[in-house]
Amino acid sequence: MKTLQLSVVRKNRQMKWRVIGISLLMAWAAGMFIMGLYGAESMDATVEDRLENYKFPDAFITLGGFENRTDVANALDALVADGTVDAYQLRISLQGHYWDDDGVRYPAELLGVEEAQPEDINRLDMERGSAFSAFNETVVQKGMEDQGLDLGKKASFTVLGQELELDVTGIGGSTEFLMAGDVSFGGFSMPGGVAVAFLPLEQLQALNYQSSPIGDKVNSIAVLTDDVDAVLDALDAFGVSNVVLQEDHPSIIFLTANADEWRLILPVLAGMFLFVGGFAILMVFQRVVQNDTRFIGVLMAMGYDHREIIRAYLSFGLLIATISALLSVVLGVLLSYGMIVGLFESVLGDIGIVMPVVLTPFILGIAVCYLFVLAALVWPLMKLRDLTPSEALEHHEESRIFTFARKRSKRSKLFTLGLRNTVRRPKQTFATILVIGLAVGVTGSWMVVGDSALTYISGMTEDGNWDVEVNFAGTFPDTAVNETMLGLPAGSAEKVMPFKVLLGELSHDGASESAYITASDHLEDIREFRVLDGELDPSGANLAYVLADEMGLEVGDEVVLRVGAVDVTLEVTSIVHSLIESGVYTSLDALAGVPGNDMVNGAFIQLADGHDEDAVREALYGNEALTTVIFMTDTIEAMDDLIAMMMDVFNGFMFLNGFIAFIIAAATVTIIAAERDLEYATLKSLGVNRRELAKPILLEMGILTTASVLVALPIAYLFSQYLGSLYHRTSMYFPVELSAYSLAFTVVVGLVFVMAAAIVPVKHAWDVDIEKMIRERTSG
Repeated sequence: MKTLQLSVVRKNRQMKWRVIGISLLMAWAAGMFIMGLYGAESMDATVEDRLENYKFPDAFITLGGFENRTDVANALDALVADGTVDAYQLRISLQGHYWDDDGVRYPAELLGVEEAQPEDINRLDMERGSAFSAFNETVVQKGMEDQGLDLGKKASFTVLGQELELDVTGIGGSTEFLMAGDVSFGGFSMPGGVAVAFLPLEQLQALNYQSSPIGDKVNSIAVLTDDVDAVLDALDAFGVSNVVLQEDHPSIIFLTANADEWRLILPVLAGMFLFVGGFAILMVFQRVVQNDTRFIGVLMAMGYDHREIIRAYLSFGLLIATISALLSVVLGVLLSYGMIVGLFESVLGDIGIVMPVVLTPFILGIAVCYLFVLAALVWPLMKLRDLTPSEALEHHEESRIFTFARKRSKRSKLFTLGLRNTVRRPKQTFATILVIGLAVGVTGSWMVVGDSALTYISGMTEDGNWDVEVNFAGTFPDTAVNETMLGLPAGSAEKVMPFKVLLGELSHDGASESAYITASDHLEDIREFRVLDGELDPSGANLAYVLADEMGLEVGDEVVLRVGAVDVTLEVTSIVHSLIESGVYTSLDALAGVPGNDMVNGAFIQLADGHDEDAVREALYGNEALTTVIFMTDTIEAMDDLIAMMMDVFNGFMFLNGFIAFIIAAATVTIIAAERDLEYATLKSLGVNRRELAKPILLEMGILTTASVLVALPIAYLFSQYLGSLYHRTSMYFPVELSAYSLAFTVVVGLVFVMAAAIVPVKHAWDVDIEKMIRERTSG
């Protein structure tokens, strides 16, 4: 076996860079596979930790207005007594503004609670300092330290038009506010843009509302229960307006969506590159077997049987698989930690990501390495098994010889040589174009997805026909909301459009989904709706596309909207694009069966031309009836930040895949270049210099690159559609479209990354040793 072992060692040494390159490619792909599975495990473990250890409520219930605390407590105590409710938290939840030392305004969530750190429900994750113990003290959600909201400092808030100066006694984290924000129409802002403060319930009860103190009242409840419907029935007398179930809470959706995203998208990408890497191994190994055919005949003549020879050559593949598997584990750990902790800390701050000790992702990563590598060896090894000694010894490599007319210049001959090399092995050329095109197509797909998301989100934001959105602490009659009630300077508002937002449930044929209901008699004036089917009709239910798609609803279907304990039956009149995937748009009259249907909790404002924006801001911020004031310019800025974060992710994947495409192209063309060592040696012996020698190689690479990019374009579109469907399933919906910009960018990226790989065969040709090559190829 010594001869066979030396043969394998010799082959590995001769192709060490190809072995290393392919091993790195396979390891990177398997590392992405591990990262996807392990990242999902981490997200699942983090959600479980948040639900169990921090006693995350099963439902957050918002009342229609401020209700007597004792009456609400009595209703819930009866449910605690019979075991329906495990624990509850009475609160006042208000939205306002935080002002930093430079006078910059940030949206704020102020939550008045009876206990700063309850043990039985909605616990805070205290990071530094201590819980509040007196008036004018607060614990703030971590993430706003750079904006001055830090331990030991004073925090300035405006809520209900009144100022609060609070001492920050602690920095903590609440799962409820991982995704807090003020972006209109159900979007969100990230930590670092929203201030969240927990303070004594009595402090907010002392605030004035409609010219008198709020008093001993609450407007929000968090409940830990297995029977939310029983709780809603018990609270029906208090006018429940919004209900957010645990599984529908933005923080939980964000974490679980990312788990699904990692579990689906990254293994799919890894599978693509494992396939391409396996194909590269197939091409390398097939060439190795073909070049060694006569040597294999000698081994067979010496008495080695097929099994011994196959086993020896199989060790070549096993070496690549072993190197790949070991590197994949290292890369899987590094990528998982870097991406999970780095990504989520940059988005949400340090939320306490749980990194569980699980071996399954790593075992599967190692397994796929061996599976793809060994599968790539099957075809060449089967061909080796069918060889007889005489066939192997008499093997002659097929070649084609082209001659050139004497009058042709050297440049013309080298040009023809490049063309000949491109087409002399059509099957190999086709396979090369397909493999490189697949890699470039996957790279370009991220550009298509990113451009589609950017176009869709930006367009939907710009469709709003309003300048300011305001939300009320309570509810007001629709007819009472006007310029005077809002305290606006006379003539500053072109149009005031009251609305009501409710959180409820949409049901049809036994299926149900959470619904974010926007009701207004000015629905058609609030925004330009992009209608996909039907006709916008405020008297019915105008559904967001995602909600309609998930429930299989069509225009004309009847649906039931459940708000609190009241059911309203409506007909689906249109299906529209909406950033709120669970959005339902209707009129106030359509909700006639809901108590207080003519009462609204917010308004959109179109400002008149030439208005004094500073005067408008001052008036709205000082109005004690308002909790949140959102200017369209602020919304666009917040959405721009969200888009920038998304584009960073998309661009990161794009350039990562571009680098992988470079490796694939380099590995593939190196295989081709290795077949032409004798050709390069001959040209060098004829006096062709380095610059001239590079020309036919660059011509061949240019043809391969152009063909690969053309193949990549439909692949980019098809794979982007698949990525878009995955994002639809895991996080958010946006239609994927191949624009001229993304098309051109895909072409440019493909040309740059693949043509850069020409460095490898050019350098290989320059390094060919003339004497050694002619001696090896002419001996025997």
